[in-house]
Amino acid sequence: GHSNYVTSVDANSRIICSGSYDGTVRIWDATAEATESKVVGHSRNVWWMRYNQKGDKLLSYAADYFTEDDNPEYCVWSCATGSLLHTSEDEP
Repeated sequence: GHSNYVTSVDANSRIICSGSYDGTVRIWDATAEATESKVVGHSRNVWWMRYNQKGDKLLSYAADYFTEDDNPEYCVWSCATGSLLHTSEDEP
């Protein structure tokens, strides 16, 4: 699991994800028998995550604090591989 507070959880029919102050987003396949997760990381506290409409990508937001001017970081992840597809300091 996470090594710090969980700040956000989101799920669809296939995938469960959680974000934490430890700077990680964990992605679980809800249809698999094993509870193994794919771990992807931010360099700051993760505050929220949302799936796209197809459910194959995940947008996450991280920042030092939950304000617009505290080094925001937006990342788009592949739910299938856990790999980083795009990162930006501007909201996508």
